[in-house]
Amino acid sequence: MPEERRRDKRVKEDFSVLCKVFRTVELVANISRIIDISRRGVCFLTDHPLAKDDIVQMIFRIPPDFKERVELYGRIVESTRETEKTFRTRVAFIEIEPDVHIILNRIIEQALAKESRKIRN
Repeated sequence: MPEERRRDKRVKEDFSVLCKVFRTVELVANISRIIDISRRGVCFLTDHPLAKDDIVQMIFRIPPDFKERVELYGRIVESTRETEKTFRTRVAFIEIEPDVHIILNRIIEQALAKESRKIRN
């Protein structure tokens, strides 16, 4: 297994995200699936590639009850073909609000605790 190079650990997740891509003349909206998330970025699957350095607005609700809504902005790092119909897209968050940092920390800590329980069992 390759050595982890990220500053923050990513945790596996699986929930929907509404993604709006901002370009000079168009706005593309897309519903995607988050597959992992960290304090600095997210990786999700989508049905078409997104251009490197595009700015995206991401809106999602936090599991398990999906009542808490999060809105973030990020920059596309890369978007690569995963299968014939899906693309794996990595996004680095930009300008994270303090209340969103708290939510991201909670998501990470809950997922790490869940992983730890699985390892012990």
